[in-house]
Amino acid sequence: MQNTQNPFVETAVSAEAHLHKGDTLFDQGSYEAAISEYNEALELNPNLAEAYHNRGKAKGSLKQHFDAISDFDKAIQINQEFAKAYCNRGIAKAALGHFRDAIPDFSEAIRVDPNFQIAYNCRGRAKSQIKDYEDAIPDFDEAIRIDSEYASAYGNRGIAKLNLERYFDAISDFDELIRMGAYLPISYCNRGIAKRDLGHPEDAISDFDEAIRIDSGYTSAYYNRGKAQIMLDRTTEGEQDLQKALNLAEDAGNEGFKNRILEELSKVGR
Repeated sequence: MQNTQNPFVETAVSAEAHLHKGDTLFDQGSYEAAISEYNEALELNPNLAEAYHNRGKAKGSLKQHFDAISDFDKAIQINQEFAKAYCNRGIAKAALGHFRDAIPDFSEAIRVDPNFQIAYNCRGRAKSQIKDYEDAIPDFDEAIRIDSEYASAYGNRGIAKLNLERYFDAISDFDELIRMGAYLPISYCNRGIAKRDLGHPEDAISDFDEAIRIDSGYTSAYYNRGKAQIMLDRTTEGEQDLQKALNLAEDAGNEGFKNRILEELSKVGR
């Protein structure tokens, strides 16, 4: 009896099977195993853009960002309207600190999909990283317009406003995050910073207290509470908080933060 099966169809089905198995492994956090499945899929179908894209995501999760970019490049070569591939290539570039190079990728993702809220949020973050806060805020606005419960965009917009000294607006964004129960204790700490810098250290301390209640090892909350205590001439309490922050920073090996804390401690009692 003659075999009527189409080998091209069989190959495509097998490639898709490896792709889906890779996706399952990726969702389970088994990134190396997922990459092996994507490799198998691409052996069978070298034009499977989704396999390149998903393999790039897996490599990115393993911090293999240069290799991830190569995979996103290939996915885009096959499908020039692949919004997620542009966005994830931008994320990989940003992870390498190449924020200016990442921005055009996020813009291209938005061109393909004007309602891609993640791309707006990521582009805003990249702009914030190069201190272009004014241009970043409209991106966060658009992300929130598309998804009114997009916690990350509220947080990023609040930080951008904080850097622009738009304290009341920043507090509103952090209020929204706290209402959502998102990014705690960071949201309390950031709201406390805004209140302190607005000249309300007592109210700020309440937020730092709440951040510490949620996470007793939160270095930034101790550091910022210490600064607020010193503003209120509570030098002893402030110094204790700064010392606690210093100990935590030393334990974490965070030299940059450690130096900032030492600088604040050197001012105490002057």
